Amino acid sequence: MSDNSGPAFPVRDSWWEENDQKITGYLGLTKREWFAGMALQAIINGWTRVNDSYVPECDLRSIAEQSFKIADAMLAKSEK
Repeated sequence: MSDNSGPAFPVRDSWWEENDQKITGYLGLTKREWFAGMALQAIINGWTRVNDSYVPECDLRSIAEQSFKIADAMLAKSEK
């Protein structure tokens, strides 16, 4: 999925290309990356509360995918 959610915390930055062309963009995380990170924290927080700081063996790739699915759902809802 392409991430065109925009910057989570917009900080404008400019730099120069080799051909002296000025480029302006943003630094930092996108909204999608930020939301996924927040979702991941909630998932891990649920483990620590239930399991008293024990993180079970699990498929970490699946957890990362779930975090981004939650982020995508948040972005879709915010666009309506």
